[in-house]
Order: sequence, then structure tokens, then C-alpha cells
Amino acid sequence: MKKRNLSYLAAALLLSCALLAGCNGGGGESSAAPTEPTPSASDTTEPATEPTTEPSEEAADPTQPEQDPTEPEETPTDPEEEPTGSETTPTQPEGGDDQPGEPTAEAAELAKAQLGKPYRYGSAGPDAFDNSGLLYYCYGQAGITVPRRTGDLYSQGTAVEKADLQPGDAVFFWNTNEGNPEFAAIYVGDGICIAARQEDTPVSELNMTYPYFEEHYVGARRYTAG
Repeated sequence: MKKRNLSYLAAALLLSCALLAGCNGGGGESSAAPTEPTPSASDTTEPATEPTTEPSEEAADPTQPEQDPTEPEETPTDPEEEPTGSETTPTQPEGGDDQPGEPTAEAAELAKAQLGKPYRYGSAGPDAFDNSGLLYYCYGQAGITVPRRTGDLYSQGTAVEKADLQPGDAVFFWNTNEGNPEFAAIYVGDGICIAARQEDTPVSELNMTYPYFEEHYVGARRYTAG
């Protein structure tokens, strides 16, 4: 009887120990060693590395301009020579040092006969005239060959002083280019000359004593036959 009780007591003790062991295993912290966390995809990306190739030598250095801005792209060529228009550039008249011969009074009379005729650009008579055309016509009718253009007229003949003007001499004035002969007339005496001076104005007399003509006077030329 005593042995049976001891057996029951031992069995109860073992059961109690087993229950106690089960409680400790279900609660509390696990004794297993923690595992390393699985790295994320971003953690597995390899860090950026330095480029393995050197920059191309042909690449332009941004610190240097492609071309020196002080140098022109092309070397400029010499400009074309400016034309020397005979209309406005007076030249030394032929025989300028010679004494002028006798003028032809016939040219002055012919100029008077053209008074009132219309101005027409490019015309040299007999019904209409432009400025140099009047002189070309009158001298031609008097048997004297002269150039057609005003500048060329001024470069021919013999220079005459203003105080020595005689009927038949050609007188020259500047309009906008000071000192250059830009229109001409035929002197007829007493300070009067005749010209086809401008459009909308017929061939008419000009008083050379007026301030405008005094200030714009350039010079005079005398042409003789032969």
C-alpha cells in the first residue's frame, strides 16, 4: 500500500514537471539565434563606378571658344574702287595755263533762241533740253564739238576768270555737292546766263548776281572752234 502511494506521487510529480516545461516553451522569447535580414533589391544594386573610358579628345573644351572672337571669320577683301563720276568730280581742264581764245558769240545767240523750250531729261534739242543737252546743242550748232556730260564739259576748254567772262562762255555751279560742277549755263553778258536748269522749268535766264548763284559758282570754261 505504501509503495502504491509512492508510485502515484512520483507520477504526479513527473506530470507537474511536464506541464511546467510546456508552459515555459509556449511563452517567452525564443532561444533561437536571429537570422540575417534578406537584403532588398535596392540594397543589392552595385554602387556607381567611375567611367572606364577617357573623354574623347575631339570633344570641345567648354572653357575655350571655338574661334577667337577678335578675329574675323574671313579676311575682308579690298573694297572695289569707288567710281569717279565725271558729273561731279572736276578735273584739270586741258590747256588750263593757256590764254583763252576768243569765244564764239554764236553760242550765246543760239542759247537765247531756246528760251521757253521745255526741260526734258536726256534731251539735247531742238525741241527740249536737259541741262548739259542745251550746251551740247548750242555749241554743236556753232561748230564746236563739246562733251555731252556736265562734268566732262568742265574738264574741257580753257579756264576763264569770272571777271573776264564774255558771251558764249560756259559757267558752272554746284547744287548739293559743294565745289563740284553739277549744272551748267551759257553766259550771254551783263551777269546773265541761260540754262535748262531743272524739271518743270523751261529754258530761262539766270541772274548770276543773285546770292544763290554767287555762293554756288564753281568756274567757267571757254571753247573755241578747231
